[in-house]
Amino acid sequence: MGAVFGSDAARWAALRAAGNAVVSPERPYGWVHDALPDGRLRLAPSVLLEQLAATPDPKARDMVSISRRLLRKTNSTLADGHGLRAPALREAIMHPDDARRLRIDDGQPIVVVSDNGELHTTARLDDRIRPGAVATPHGFVDANAANLTSGAPGHVDEITGMPYTTGLAVDVRPAGRT
Repeated sequence: MGAVFGSDAARWAALRAAGNAVVSPERPYGWVHDALPDGRLRLAPSVLLEQLAATPDPKARDMVSISRRLLRKTNSTLADGHGLRAPALREAIMHPDDARRLRIDDGQPIVVVSDNGELHTTARLDDRIRPGAVATPHGFVDANAANLTSGAPGHVDEITGMPYTTGLAVDVRPAGRT
């Protein structure tokens, strides 16, 4: 058996030749700290902390929209939700307590409204979602979380260049009610 730690070519060749390996109880601690600025791992770079501090207060409206992805639907592929063995459903998931407060029933048509637009969908009540959040569908023609966002300055993530599609302050109401 061969003992291996580190990553140089000779040690990897020895590992391959041995056919198996035992990791020594002697661990080479500290090597990662030597490779990092100031010997510290930065999990939250200042640019991300600044962005977090500038995040608008989602309590400005009734709910916060989170973009929902579906197992059987990729982005706008089969955008009408059909053509699959089990059609993708364009439902928005919300907590039953929020639905009661907003006078929305399970399966009822609803409108999710942001400062940038709205989407029309159907309410699906589920107590596994956090109260105050509504999981909006993504990638359908008429029910798409992208309808709630904008490409305008302040609506686009400066780091990635992508429009914000989750964490948006929204109001949710039964369809037909203004």
